[in-house]
Amino acid sequence: MRTQAQLPRLAGIGLPLFDEQCEDLAAAIELLDLNPLHSLASEVFISRFCVLRDAIERLFRHEEALLSQYRLPAETRRLHGDDQRRIRRILDDIHADAMNRKNRTAIEVYETLRFEIERHVSDFGDDLSRHIPVAKH
Repeated sequence: MRTQAQLPRLAGIGLPLFDEQCEDLAAAIELLDLNPLHSLASEVFISRFCVLRDAIERLFRHEEALLSQYRLPAETRRLHGDDQRRIRRILDDIHADAMNRKNRTAIEVYETLRFEIERHVSDFGDDLSRHIPVAKH
């Protein structure tokens, strides 16, 4: 069992809905780590992966709305769109591996997704905070 300091660092940026989605996403990521030895083909992994994928999609839709609402520079919007597509490809590959019963464990997927999502949310928060006034917690 990990300590609080080891939980995903998906810090909010002071926008209530975005911050709430970050908390939901951190909880969904943690579901994958509850049983790290589950294989990708297990029902437990697949159900938890679907929860995570849905949370990521909700966050991405909200990010897209924020990028438009605050009229961030086109290059910033393009880079975030590229990153979202890259993460979606990772998710698609994991889903395909699960459906094809690839011999991988949840811990491998957890570590990859945790790193990618933490980096993405951090980059998004940094870019957004440069263009709009937000309250840091």
